[in-house]
Amino acid sequence: MTPASVVHRVLIPVAFALAASATLPAALPAPDSLPPAPPLRVGVGGDYPNGLDGQLSARGYPWERIFPWEMSKPEVLGKFDVILLSCVPETLSGVDTALANWMKAGGHAYVETWTAQNRFPLQSLVNIYTNAPTLGDVVLTDPAHPIAAGLDPAKPFDMHHLQGLCAWPRQRDAGAIVARYCLDKGTAPIERAPAIIDLPVGEGRLVYSGAPVSFARFHRGRSPEGLLVGLINYLLPNGPAPRLLYTEPANTAPPGDGPRLVLPPSEEEEAEEQPPPEPEPPPPLTPEVGTPPAGFELLGSLAAESYDVLAQLSPAAGNGEAPTLVALDARYDAAGKLRQPCLWLTITPQRLEVRSGKEPRGKPLAAADCTVPTEGVPLHILRRQGELSIILGATQVVQVRTKSPLGGGVALRPGATALNEPTCQPVAPAVFDDSFMREADSPTPWTPVSGIWKNLGVGNEEYSINGFYYLGRGDQSGALATAGDWFWEDYSLTAAVQTSAAAIEVGLCALVQKSGDYVALTADASKARLVRHLSGSDSVLAEADGGLIPKQWYRLGLRLSSGTLEATLDGRPVLSCANPEYRPGIVGLLARNGSARFDDVVVRPSDEAPRPWGDEGSPHAVLPPSLGAHDMVTWGSPATPWEADPERPSLLWHDGLYPGDFDVTLKVEPVSEPALRRFILAPSYSSPESERLAITLSLLPDSASLEAGGAPRKSLPFGTVPQTPPTRRGLRGLCPVDVASPNGSSLPAVPTLRLSRRFGRLTAFWNEEPVLRLDKADAPRRTGLEVFGPPVGAKDLAARSLTAHDYVFGVAPTDWWVSAGEWQVSARWACDDRWSWLAGWASGDAAIWHKRRFDGDLAVDCWMGTKMNAPGGSETVRCRDYNMVICGDRENPRSGYSLIIGGDSGVKTQLLRNGQVVAESPDIRVPAGYNVHHCWFRVRMSRIGNVVSCDFERRPVFRYEDPDPLPGGYVGLWTKNSGILVPRVTIWGSGG
Repeated sequence: MTPASVVHRVLIPVAFALAASATLPAALPAPDSLPPAPPLRVGVGGDYPNGLDGQLSARGYPWERIFPWEMSKPEVLGKFDVILLSCVPETLSGVDTALANWMKAGGHAYVETWTAQNRFPLQSLVNIYTNAPTLGDVVLTDPAHPIAAGLDPAKPFDMHHLQGLCAWPRQRDAGAIVARYCLDKGTAPIERAPAIIDLPVGEGRLVYSGAPVSFARFHRGRSPEGLLVGLINYLLPNGPAPRLLYTEPANTAPPGDGPRLVLPPSEEEEAEEQPPPEPEPPPPLTPEVGTPPAGFELLGSLAAESYDVLAQLSPAAGNGEAPTLVALDARYDAAGKLRQPCLWLTITPQRLEVRSGKEPRGKPLAAADCTVPTEGVPLHILRRQGELSIILGATQVVQVRTKSPLGGGVALRPGATALNEPTCQPVAPAVFDDSFMREADSPTPWTPVSGIWKNLGVGNEEYSINGFYYLGRGDQSGALATAGDWFWEDYSLTAAVQTSAAAIEVGLCALVQKSGDYVALTADASKARLVRHLSGSDSVLAEADGGLIPKQWYRLGLRLSSGTLEATLDGRPVLSCANPEYRPGIVGLLARNGSARFDDVVVRPSDEAPRPWGDEGSPHAVLPPSLGAHDMVTWGSPATPWEADPERPSLLWHDGLYPGDFDVTLKVEPVSEPALRRFILAPSYSSPESERLAITLSLLPDSASLEAGGAPRKSLPFGTVPQTPPTRRGLRGLCPVDVASPNGSSLPAVPTLRLSRRFGRLTAFWNEEPVLRLDKADAPRRTGLEVFGPPVGAKDLAARSLTAHDYVFGVAPTDWWVSAGEWQVSARWACDDRWSWLAGWASGDAAIWHKRRFDGDLAVDCWMGTKMNAPGGSETVRCRDYNMVICGDRENPRSGYSLIIGGDSGVKTQLLRNGQVVAESPDIRVPAGYNVHHCWFRVRMSRIGNVVSCDFERRPVFRYEDPDPLPGGYVGLWTKNSGILVPRVTIWGSGG
């Protein structure tokens, strides 16, 4: 079979391209000055392919998965220029002959093996004669070989104690030894222990490694990365031409202790939970306050901000009839006289009066009769801009509008009533977060008031995705735990909750007092209620039918704003009423009649827009701070969503669907040579050039320009903004927008280009200044970036569909509904319970659904793995049922369009339409064997118009045109008689 490397050497036509001999101009490169790259097809396979395809994605190279059962098929191998194989499965036959014939015809291959395999591939070309040292690393021995370009020949590559094999060419003079083994952490190569050999095979080439370089990269981390990249670059037919560049943070896990990603210090400091800061000392008395007159005690001095004064008010023995005085917002001169009017609170055992002036007997503002009980009563003074409120016990006795400015001193003079333990507190916004990711005996911000409270979880909090929660158990009187600051007011409180039985009632409490009073949102299986708990009794303020189904996660919310209580369930308003509680207070969690789980508590000021914890369900969820090497070469890599077009390798398509508003952002790093970055927006990947919109950024080391479709360019400011704004002119429907920045203002060291579509209008922003605009740009649903010149950093490139929903399940799955089986965070491996993910398992069906309905076009990307110790037999043979459904009914996983990967004991791959088989693909299934112990697999479904598309491991499986397309519905994930883990799901669509 003639390989693709022979038949695909002619250049394909590409828009804006000239002949292959075109050279870069000395000025800004023109979009039509660069030749296209020739097609490139790379096949990746074996038991552990993710280390290989992860490195290809990280550099923007195209690749396609080769399944084990295809490796012996000449028609499959013949599609590729390069084939990279990590540990060919032992049970396959015919692979050696097919692969050797493919190389003889001109193919380039990399093949690696290791001691865990009993059969070694290509034995007709390579002789495996002994094991490598048990604790052996790999060191280069031929610095002149192209594989060693840019690498340190004296630095060993850590194999993390994955023992390799020694390999010689069958014909001793036929090849070259590129690397040998050395002792662990050593540098001296062992002469008779070759690790990597390079030999010609007919018209092609084979690089054979007895060391599992790719597997070590995938399984343990970055240390073999340089060697692996060198191997790949050497085999590319036209040499290295990376379009992306991504290298994740270093892996510092000790060998044999499991994979562990450690963030760099700047990111780690932000990601790690920090202990609460020590309380700051009270601010010093400011000169503006001065010294109060004799008999007054200065309680505190404050800037122009809201504050509270709290004290216990009680009768004072022996002080006669003199009233107690409180001066608010007081500023004194050197003689102790007020420099301007302040607010006066005069307190007697029977009356409160509020006046304004320089003397206590100033202008009356408000008054209230009161009786101070012998045992005392809490006094709470709330001073806000333009307002003063006074609360005795649980009753607001004064609320008055004021004109005097905030700030100054709070001074007290005792009289016939006593103010015990007075406190003056500036009011700060209510800000609090807790995901309970800590061990049971770790410090906690929560105070159990009643009932039983425990911090529980799965595995180790440092590695678990979200395996920890707060469990409350109470009887009919309830279990209450509290947190926060006593002066909080006007805030929103949200938390994820899950009950274990229908009789259990859960609640979010707000404005909790020392006395135990509070207001709350409570819910059970039948109703949701707003209640006030006062003096030990509950009174219902509002209620609605419909409650919480046991064993489902919900997000409850309680918002206090402008005297109103508002309750939400999964973000939807369900109840509202007037707030009868005037006192500020802390927050609380409540459980009655059994146990309930709480997670992901968030408290914010009520006027702050709510934001999902960890941005779960937003266009881009926040990755957890600690990931394994397995994750960072697959679903956790920012390079993975960008897929190079094998027919046009310079073009990287983002795999998202963009039916509505979106943002595409590129940080423009300095270049040392001319470069182009061309954004391409298209209705589909296959759209002709006439339907594509291209916006091209041309770069030189000290200048840049932007243009659309090859029309006259628009210069962009580098370093400083030009004095004269750019001239307005048309660019094929794109209009430049004047930049009104002042001359000479500084620009960021790394400029940013952002394309933003809102309501069908596309605007290009340079450092957030609009520079181009297109009024009609609603057709494109796909976005790509073509890269000429130096590569683009994958972390510097981001595409966000504002209608997308991204989940890494770093929080409780409150957006998801379980219809069958068990779904919770669980350890992936029985041998190492630290690594845990959202998992579903059952003897029978296990199905979980997104709670929102999606109508119109949509696409769903999901990564899945096989869970150990799940029902259905051994993990290594239970490689089945990585299933997904779209347009479903949220109950039956076979409703809607349901994709089954490896059903019926792993042999059937089918597409169902409302339970009926409409397509089958017996050649696509989950690769069986020990590899499922480590690998993540990618499943994708989309419905565009009446076409349903299904992909597995970036391979098309089905393209089904439905003559009677189903209406919208729900997205679901499911398996049967098995267990799957789900580290990430992204739903792209216009609904939801």
